[in-house]
Amino acid sequence: MSGNRRNLKPNLHLEKLMLSEETIFLTGFPGFIAARLIERLANEGARFVLLVQPAF
Repeated sequence: MSGNRRNLKPNLHLEKLMLSEETIFLTGFPGFIAARLIERLANEGARFVLLVQPAF
């Protein structure tokens, strides 16, 4: 990610999700939005599974 990224505070919903020990299922990886979302989730300590479509 770029060096000019804002320092984002974790939101309450995300903190609550991390405490629930649920696994997040994310589609659309490695797309632009999903790639950035998964980076943030990983930094927050989330557990996740990615559905990845191979290049065709």
